[in-house]
Amino acid sequence: MTEVEKDLKDRLKELVGFMKKSADSYDAGLQGEARRLAAVIQIIIRDDEGSESLLSAMGVKDKLFFYDESPDYNPKVGLPMSGLAIVTICKTSHRYIPRLGGGSAIKKKSPFDIWWNKTGYIDESKNINLSRQAIVTGVANSPVGSANHELAGAFEALTGKKTADQTEVVAESDSDMIAIMLASVRQIAHELLISLEVQIPDLF
Repeated sequence: MTEVEKDLKDRLKELVGFMKKSADSYDAGLQGEARRLAAVIQIIIRDDEGSESLLSAMGVKDKLFFYDESPDYNPKVGLPMSGLAIVTICKTSHRYIPRLGGGSAIKKKSPFDIWWNKTGYIDESKNINLSRQAIVTGVANSPVGSANHELAGAFEALTGKKTADQTEVVAESDSDMIAIMLASVRQIAHELLISLEVQIPDLF
């Protein structure tokens, strides 16, 4: 292993450790940790014109598979779907939590592009269709989305701000929609961590 390869792997190990601590904090009730998780996820896996992801720099991103615990959207159902977060209901309240491999969670192995671009939240009645990429980018750049108008518009739709091509979200549902996005980021972090742990175990 060259010095550069060692430095990259050490950096990834450091970020994995940070993600684990941040995920634990989220699970303890600090939902704001989802923004930290989203930022680190981008460093590890998101390539764009201005930067290369850590996994790409290591030359392994296209060689890895990514665990997918979300169901596929069925347009025939015609209802909103949150594939990454689920709702828990008690007598007086409800909250959204990541799946985290519980219950009957699906565990598929997908190549990166399919996993990253798969729909994680959809509501056709509001013209909202968010992939894992859009959710991570939106949360990392919250509260107004990002310079990417498509992503910014999607995030604004979720926060109840009206855009030119999207329906305004009912105000009382805003907190629910944001909670779904934050829980979805936690789920994406979970899927990324278990994918890395299985395939690059010495990071852990």
